[in-house]
Amino acid sequence: MEVYELTYIVEGKAQERLAALAERYHKINGWDKKGVLQFAVAALAKPDIEIKLDFLEKNIEKAEKITPELLLDEKNGTTDKAGGRKWSRDWGRFEWGEVEKRLVKAEKRKGRGNVYDVGISHEEFLEYLDWLRENSLTQYYEIILSLQLEECGLSDKEAAFCLKHPDVLRMVLDKIKG
Repeated sequence: MEVYELTYIVEGKAQERLAALAERYHKINGWDKKGVLQFAVAALAKPDIEIKLDFLEKNIEKAEKITPELLLDEKNGTTDKAGGRKWSRDWGRFEWGEVEKRLVKAEKRKGRGNVYDVGISHEEFLEYLDWLRENSLTQYYEIILSLQLEECGLSDKEAAFCLKHPDVLRMVLDKIKG
């Protein structure tokens, strides 16, 4: 077993909660804030480390496959960095402005018909999500979570706010779970 030291940045309400918990733990077993966090990380790290290792393996495998020819293909938008899948569009450089404008118009016309042309097809949007999952996993999960929050009744602005404020997101998820 090897031990690694990581830095956690705790701010705002989370910092207040940590201080209060450290006070309580200190009375029982003498732990300070660092000790309390170490306990939590050790208890929860096993499944979390597998996610991080999968992420690292995926990225190194892509990096190992890069050749000058693939970089040229990627520049032209025809393959991903690993040289595998060909995409119908260069999603890394895709201009979403027109799609966003059309989505706003479609949103305003809600209830007046079912089909709206927003500039990309449903299949292209699903392909974009596949591309995003392969190229920016964090952004992919943010989109999926945002869509799920909107399905639960939050507006797009509320969902975006929750994504930027994990403490609020936790409260919302707790309310959704009931």
